[in-house]
Amino acid sequence: MSFILCKAFKFCVAALALADVVCAGVNAADHDSELWLTSEAKFPLDEKWTLKAQVNGRFSNFADRLGQTRIMANLSRDVGNGLVITAGYGHIITRNPDMPNRNEDRLWQSLNWNIDKSDNHSLVLRTQLEQKFIIGDLGWRARQRLFLTRALDENIYIYGSGEGYFQLNNTRWGAQSGFEQLRLGSGVGFTLRDGVVAEIGYLNRLKVVDSAEDKMSHIVGVTMKFQP
Repeated sequence: MSFILCKAFKFCVAALALADVVCAGVNAADHDSELWLTSEAKFPLDEKWTLKAQVNGRFSNFADRLGQTRIMANLSRDVGNGLVITAGYGHIITRNPDMPNRNEDRLWQSLNWNIDKSDNHSLVLRTQLEQKFIIGDLGWRARQRLFLTRALDENIYIYGSGEGYFQLNNTRWGAQSGFEQLRLGSGVGFTLRDGVVAEIGYLNRLKVVDSAEDKMSHIVGVTMKFQP
C-alpha cells in the first residue's frame, strides 16, 4: 500500500510541476485559492443509457466564502466503439458580496471518446459545446478536455486532466470571444465500498482577462461519487 501511495504522490507532484511550467511567464498576478466540494450520483437506466446528477459548491476568496453553487444533471448514451454522447442542464448561482447574485441556466452537449483503454488505464477525449443563458443573453462556449486515469490496484487510481475553454461570441454580461481559460489537474481516487468512490485532487485554473491581469486559481477538489 505504501508503494502505491508513493506512486500516486509522485504522479500528483509531476502534474503540479507541469502546471507550473505551462503557466510560467503568464501575467497572472491575481491569485486565489479555492475549495470545491462535489457530490454526484450515477443511475444506469439500461446497458446503453445513464443518468447522472451532481451538486457542487465552490468556496472562493481563499476558500473563505461560498462563491458559487451548481445543480446539474445529464443523460448519456453509449453508442459503441468507445463513444459516449451526453446532453445536460445545469442551474448555477454565482455570489458576489458587492453585487446581486447572478443566475445562469446552462445547456450542454458532449462527445466522449475513449481513445485508449485497457484493464488498468483509460484515456478519454471530450469535446463539449455549451449554451449559457445569463441576464437574457446567450453565450456559446466550446471545451476540449483530455482525461487520463490509471489504476494502481483494485481500490486506488490516479488521474490527470487538461482542458481548454473557448468563448465563441461576445455577450452583454461580459464574455469576450476567444480563448478563455486553461485547466490542468491531477488527483487520487479511492473506492471506499461498493458503489462509493472518493476523489481528492488539485486543479490549476488560468483565466484570460483582456482588460486586466489574468486570474489564476489554485483549487483543491473533494468529490464523492455514488452509483447505486
